[in-house]
Amino acid sequence: MTKTSRTLIDIIACTCPADVKSSGTVTSSLSDHNGIYACIGKYYGRNKSYKREIWLFDRANWDDINKDIVEDDWSDVTENDNVNHACEILTNKYLKILKRHIPNKTVTIRSKDKPWMKNIIRKAQRRRNRAYKTFKISNTEGHWHEYTQARNKCNEEISKAKKGYEDDLAQKLL
Repeated sequence: MTKTSRTLIDIIACTCPADVKSSGTVTSSLSDHNGIYACIGKYYGRNKSYKREIWLFDRANWDDINKDIVEDDWSDVTENDNVNHACEILTNKYLKILKRHIPNKTVTIRSKDKPWMKNIIRKAQRRRNRAYKTFKISNTEGHWHEYTQARNKCNEEISKAKKGYEDDLAQKLL
């Protein structure tokens, strides 16, 4: 709105109005139109990577799991008067059995990674970058050849991973 008009030209749309700390108009001597602003009081920090344990259920030894469950002494769970304590004991015993018979591994989850990104690609990228640095220092034909081979291998791995991801996604949708 201006001094000469009472119409609203610009609109600020927000899905969470509680995040808007202040808003208003900014007057300008260059135009008869006032600018608008909104200050959002939300900090969207960097998504950090974190470690996660992955269970490889397809390689589990289910017969041994069942055998251990049957043979284990569960009296400390069944005879416990405190439900919370009994639940904690049950959970710990069960997880101990599962960890013995289901292979697992710890992986690093990087939230900004593309869904097709794999460790083999990171390795190829590091190899490519090292080869490039070596070439830049020496500027020889041999190092250029090593760099182009590493670059082509890296691009090949990326293409293969993207194609695999897209194929898996297509299979899930069918």
